[in-house]
Amino acid sequence: MLQNSPHRVFDVAVIGGGPAGSTAARLLASWGYSVVLVAREARAHQRAETLPPSIRRLFRLLDIYTAVQAAGFYQTSGNVVRWGTEAARTEDYPEEHGYQVKRDEFDSLLLGLASAPVLRDAVRHVEFSDVAEIHLRSGTTLQARFVIDASGRAGVVARQGIRVSEPGRRTIAICGYWTSPSALSSHTVVESSREGWVWSIPVAATRRFVTVMVDAGAIRGKGVAATYTAMTRGEGGHLIGVPWACDASMYHANSYAGEHFLLAGDAGSFVDPLSSYGVKKAMSSGWLAAIVVNTALRNPAMSSVARGYFTARERQVYESQLRQTAAHFRSAGLWADQPNDIESFYTNSELSNAFEELKRAPRIQLRRAENVHKAALPRICGNEIVLAEGLAAPGLPAEVEYVHGVHLWKLAEMAEGFGDVSDLYAAYNRACVPVALPNFLSALSVLVAKNVLRNEGARCSR
Repeated sequence: MLQNSPHRVFDVAVIGGGPAGSTAARLLASWGYSVVLVAREARAHQRAETLPPSIRRLFRLLDIYTAVQAAGFYQTSGNVVRWGTEAARTEDYPEEHGYQVKRDEFDSLLLGLASAPVLRDAVRHVEFSDVAEIHLRSGTTLQARFVIDASGRAGVVARQGIRVSEPGRRTIAICGYWTSPSALSSHTVVESSREGWVWSIPVAATRRFVTVMVDAGAIRGKGVAATYTAMTRGEGGHLIGVPWACDASMYHANSYAGEHFLLAGDAGSFVDPLSSYGVKKAMSSGWLAAIVVNTALRNPAMSSVARGYFTARERQVYESQLRQTAAHFRSAGLWADQPNDIESFYTNSELSNAFEELKRAPRIQLRRAENVHKAALPRICGNEIVLAEGLAAPGLPAEVEYVHGVHLWKLAEMAEGFGDVSDLYAAYNRACVPVALPNFLSALSVLVAKNVLRNEGARCSR
């Protein structure tokens, strides 16, 4: 049981017991802060999600990899995609496996690893003055120097005029568990239709979780059960119980940070889960939130810089996901009013034009542009945000350090010494965390597209 006197002020109160909240609480508690985590009781209906192999790196960073492995979650080795007019294609993971998890089991594991006292209650509202006051449904009031809102769609702090729904349609997720008469492939299956798209996740050899994503208008006149049945006719097997529906509309925040709070994970933004990136996004957000709070409490002079960095990074992640989702929807002829003009520091056409320029050039001779210089920019260093030397260029936002896992400043520094892209790629992977070739080429194209690097070799060859 939580022991708290009216005079005790916690360093941090974390609202929400999902992946973002548990991650932030675990880190901050391990760094010596007094942390309380407020989590509602588990919901009656539980979802399942795919965790891609890339999440293993995050598990290792958080020192929970062994615990996750020992939990025995169903393993997956890839995806099957039937999208738009394309023929079905199988996308196998190249090496390591991913995980198919039931969220109640996965969230319970993370909550047990949080290393902070957990109070099972619901937050009515939060007030901010010199400290934050968190008013609970039970009548208890908690005080904290900082609040991390990781309450997901509920958005306990975010709903106080900070969060904005995407204009246009409202998306509904209809969910259910199925049993199959024979063993299933471990692959996640994603399939589009005229009405929406279906997402099927095996969670055991003969059991899977199937979600239908539709526009709210498609349910009117039909009802939830009839809509679900019509879109899952080809599933086979037996539906357990009745399907249930929940809101899955997209939203974002005007700002992801205030003087005494941060919006982490789905509390700040949500995009349709086409990429299976939801849990990884939440845990990454919780990790960054912990670093920002640590910075603000340890070094108040850096608080504003750290909070600005958090907002910029969360906005960048959301816009990147929104861009990909909108492209997928358009390619399948779905929901034509999804946003087309997404604010970002580069466009797809800029990227493709720069890539074609690099591909056509008989040789490369990359040079940094005259207006590119070194500057003190906010960066992550261990468990703090610090000002460190970075790449400053008119077309490159200060908070952008990586693109597709590629460190832009290091790539720009190295690029001037090579006359061949393949040699540059090999050298980068030796000096930095290795990345896949498509990701490297995308990052290099971004630097060319934004005039950070200029290929003088292409001009000399003309």
